Amino acid sequence: MSRRFTTQRFNLIVRFMAKKSSGPANLFAQHVNLQLQMSARSQQFTLVELQEASGVSKSRLGAVINQNKAPLTLNELSVICDALNLDPADVVRRAEISMHEELRDERRIKSQRAAAA
Repeated sequence: MSRRFTTQRFNLIVRFMAKKSSGPANLFAQHVNLQLQMSARSQQFTLVELQEASGVSKSRLGAVINQNKAPLTLNELSVICDALNLDPADVVRRAEISMHEELRDERRIKSQRAAAA
């Protein structure tokens, strides 16, 4: 079943991503990072090439995309998506879907463990 991506949900995500935050990326941000990482790898972009194409420093790209040390800002998401020829809304949609799948799988495993106990 496909999820409807409403303007309201998009605005919530934009507000979330536009904030500078300290600390590691939360689960949603990790899934956004994973989507970008998979796209960069499938297009055989190195961090140096992605830096040159996006203007985001190599150290920031490595910390965010590869290590999940912090969430991306909305501006960073936009320029990285441009460099990878991706639609930011599609990246966010895929990240949301994969996050919900992960959470569903975790709930299923917990339920199975509880039933077995």
